[in-house]
Amino acid sequence: MRLLVESGAYDVRNLGDVAMLKVCVRRLRTLWPEARIDVVTADPARLAAAVPDATPLPRHPLGWWPDKPVFHVASLPRWLRGPTHATDRVVRRLAPVLAWRATRLRDRLAGACRRHAAGIASFEGALEAADAVVACGGGYLADDFAGHAVHVLGVLARARALGKPAAMFGQGLGPALHPVLRHRLRAGLRGLAVLALREGVRGPALIQELGVRVPETMVTGDDALELACGGEPVSTPEAIGFNLRLASFANIEPAHAGLVRDGVVQAARTLGLPILPLPISCFDTVNDSRAARELLGDTGLLEAGWEGQLTVEEVIRNAGRCGVVVTASYHSAVFALAQGAPVIGLTRSAYYADKFNGLAALFPSGVEVLALDELGSANDLASATVRLWGKREALRPALVAAAIQQRDTGRRAYARFQELVQSGRRPRV
Repeated sequence: MRLLVESGAYDVRNLGDVAMLKVCVRRLRTLWPEARIDVVTADPARLAAAVPDATPLPRHPLGWWPDKPVFHVASLPRWLRGPTHATDRVVRRLAPVLAWRATRLRDRLAGACRRHAAGIASFEGALEAADAVVACGGGYLADDFAGHAVHVLGVLARARALGKPAAMFGQGLGPALHPVLRHRLRAGLRGLAVLALREGVRGPALIQELGVRVPETMVTGDDALELACGGEPVSTPEAIGFNLRLASFANIEPAHAGLVRDGVVQAARTLGLPILPLPISCFDTVNDSRAARELLGDTGLLEAGWEGQLTVEEVIRNAGRCGVVVTASYHSAVFALAQGAPVIGLTRSAYYADKFNGLAALFPSGVEVLALDELGSANDLASATVRLWGKREALRPALVAAAIQQRDTGRRAYARFQELVQSGRRPRV
């Protein structure tokens, strides 16, 4: 048996993506103990360190992104560049799907495929050799990550054209307004053997809106729950968990960051607790550890001995030590909720509003979603944090039970995929 796994963790630098990938590979290995599991990556060394049970597969060397320019402006005479830029913008606005297809044709005619022939052949060979293709959990099927989404959906469509069964697990869908992304979602979702969504609010509504029907669709929660739930809970939580995602897709301005800082500091001083960062993103440009240091390093409230960038297992362990978590990062919330800690989810974008509202529906009473534009003062955030801290023990049993139920549903989704693969049945497109 040979399996090919696509993921949102090509760079292996987002611990939430890494956690989902770990669980995906673990579940596939449980179902197919002798299988070769190829995982698409841009960093084979980091993948091998994080998921040693996987075989690194270099990603496809070409990506035809939705907003890639149709014309190579740099190769044109200077006097033609301005008008060409303007024409390009008009074409991509009025006929985005046609423009996207034109970039693919242009690259082929320009010899891009010939220059990358070895890499393309390697990837295509792995895809043709695979017995099944899986897209593991992620939040990349959204406008902010449309380029990556279009590529993964294209791989799934190509797999099905080759007669391979395909599935998507632990997926967050939307917001998806980009025409090319919607076009590829319709093509990529249609014909899946199993589609497992990590939330039941936005995803099912978007599928219905797109007019796509996947018979084996289920809401399983986030696959990363598996690594955090079911263990022995910390008897006495001892910190306030914290993460602020300072990225363009989070849309958090310096004024909002200052408001959050003041609110968390006020709550920590009221409760007499340290603040324990739960970093997830460790890219050079979007680094949660650096954001925590810059915001809270001079308060004297960061827990002594906190080392900054951590592993998945260390972040999960630290989340279990928190009685309440204030976060603008989704997986900091997932790791805390799975261990029974309530969460305040901070949002200032539709992307994160969908994420946290989806979590709130799966963990009733355990997630309070606060839109930063509607937050009146730092005192409001501090009061909400103190209030949830006081309810932590009452909430814990129900949150842990909800996490275990979602974990078990996720396992059943993978088992159902195995049944369909082994039966040889293919869904109608």
